[in-house]
Amino acid sequence: MTDFGRRPAAAAGPHKTTHEDGGVDEISIAGLSGQAADNQPARVHQIGGAKHTASTLAQLNTKISDATLDDKTSVRPPEVHKAHHEDGGTDEMSVAGLVGTTPRAILGDATAGRVLRCSYIHFDDGSVGDSLKCTLVALFNGDAIAETDNIAKDATTGHFALNATGTQLLILNTGLTGEARFIMADIIINATGQSILVYPGMHVDGIRLELQGISDGTSKDITGLVDVADVYVTILYITDA
Repeated sequence: MTDFGRRPAAAAGPHKTTHEDGGVDEISIAGLSGQAADNQPARVHQIGGAKHTASTLAQLNTKISDATLDDKTSVRPPEVHKAHHEDGGTDEMSVAGLVGTTPRAILGDATAGRVLRCSYIHFDDGSVGDSLKCTLVALFNGDAIAETDNIAKDATTGHFALNATGTQLLILNTGLTGEARFIMADIIINATGQSILVYPGMHVDGIRLELQGISDGTSKDITGLVDVADVYVTILYITDA
């Protein structure tokens, strides 16, 4: 029997625009399976997310053209940036936050390693005969020598030496930190009743101290002076270490 009610299907003519964006029969790529033939623009996502599989630095470096990645154990020489840490810099450093000591030059002769020190010496009467009892006490970065009794004339006792006339006392280098390169001294307590001044000086073996009368400039026997009362002398000095 012949079916007179059907007509053969007509071939579809060009109609791609109906399926394109805005067409009456628009197709979404999201509804299609398979992989697009053309590269698709990357969507915004974090590199640490699930979109990426694990890669090594060596693999990443093959994809990077303007730098090289390395791990945290690799040495990274810093860029020149000292101005950032200097006075007024954006990352200013303070020496108060640093430990250790560094030899520095005292302004004057600019010799590195010299140190400013201050101590005082107490002259007292020795326990035996014409002798002295001396104690060196540190004030600022200075040296200290424990009380030393019976410092006799023309003899060395501990870290002190007294000349034969008792007019010059040496604080020996053995009791000092480094050798003295400059000395100033002043009497701070004088209970002897005599008008005296201290005349300091450098000696190859240490710091020399001499007490002199103000009126006549003569050197005084220190053992005789302290028979009456004590004398205290402040010493400001610079050592080579």
